[in-house]
Order: sequence, then structure tokens, then C-alpha cells
Amino acid sequence: MTTKYVLITNGEEKVNQLIASHFENRGYECLLLFYDKKVYEHYALLNPDHKAIYIDNVEERILREKLLDALEGNPIDSLIHGNEMLDEEVIFDQDPLKLNQIIVDTLNQIYVVNKVVIGQMVKPKKGKVIFPLFYDPLYYAGYSSSPILNQAKLSLMKCMSRELGAFKLNVNAMTFGYYNNEFEKVEKKSMKNKVEIFSLKPKLPTLEEYIPALGILIDGPSELMGGENVHVGAGIETGI
Repeated sequence: MTTKYVLITNGEEKVNQLIASHFENRGYECLLLFYDKKVYEHYALLNPDHKAIYIDNVEERILREKLLDALEGNPIDSLIHGNEMLDEEVIFDQDPLKLNQIIVDTLNQIYVVNKVVIGQMVKPKKGKVIFPLFYDPLYYAGYSSSPILNQAKLSLMKCMSRELGAFKLNVNAMTFGYYNNEFEKVEKKSMKNKVEIFSLKPKLPTLEEYIPALGILIDGPSELMGGENVHVGAGIETGI
């Protein structure tokens, strides 16, 4: 079996580390990209067998060299733009201008990573690009929410899908619903009551339970999918 390589950005966040672990267990070669040096060093110390790289200045040349070195010249088959788990409301209340800069910087990082990685996918006409998201209305149940960044990513995803379809690249998003964020027993019961606005007698899946669904966008029928925002979780749906 040919080894498939997956690049996952925002390695600082637990959900993205879980994504890497899941696909590694399925035989993929995963590489986590970190933007925070301290978190990267801590992760590398605890997970010496997992591939990870750190970049403090997201520039094309530097990123290209880091990827070339880490993957020993092997091409990336799938690019997963890991979720930032940003709580936009909290940042906006503290400093609206800071939120604006974070959004701009995040989209710039996505742009540079796309330019480097997708540039490698275009010639062989093979590759997958995925944006894992979390459902905006979870805000009303007390979860962190990133509606500005989510809408920007969805718009970008659809534009990329139209442009890159000619090169047989599949670009999609997957939106996860409510989840068990390591709640204590009492807190978990309270959260279940809150998310009944989406589904009666809801189950609170763990992040680990959601992650295998990403396989839909990497394996099997994924060759037939492009520009889709796949929703996972009871009562989770949007018109986008």
C-alpha cells in the first residue's frame, strides 16, 4: 500500500492533534504544523514518534523548505486546515481591532499554506483540501464560536472548489455539532439540556467520535465531492 501524506495545520489545538492521531492509526503519514514554539516543543517532547514542524513566520520559501525536509520530498495528498478554536465574542469584547488582526493573520496563513501545498497538487492533478469547522449556533449553548472565520472559510472553500475542480482536486468543509468538551457529570447534564434546541434527548459525542467522519472527504466517494459543507451531528444544518 502506498503511503499517503496528510498535513494538518494549527497543531496547537487538541482537536487537530486528535485528527493526526486518528489518521496515523489508519496508516497515513501525518505532519502537524505549529505556529506556537512552546506548544510545539511540548508536543514534540511528549510525542517523539509523531511528525511535527514549527514555523514562526509563515512565508512561502520557509514553509516549502520545512515541508520538503520533514516529508523527505514526498508530496502531500491531503491538506487539513485545522480549526483554530477561536472564541470571537471574547476577543471582540476585549479588543475589536485585535479580533480583526487575528482574522486577517489567520486568512493569510491559510493563503500561504494553500499556495505552497496546492501548488504541489496541481501538476499531478491529485489532492484533497478540508476545512473542519464547528457549528456557529453552538454559541447559544455556551460553546466558543467563530462565525466570522467560519463564513470566510466557507466562501474560500467554495471558490477554491470551483477553480481547482479543473485539476481534479477536491475541496470541502465538514461542520461538527455539539460535543462533550470534557464536561464534569453535572455540567454535562446541563449542556445536554441546552443543546435540546437542536435535538431532543441529544447525545454529546466526544471529539474523538466526530473525527472519523473526516474520512468521507479523504477516502472512497470523496473523488465525487467538491464545494460541500458536510454536517455531522443531530440537528446540525445550515443553508451554506
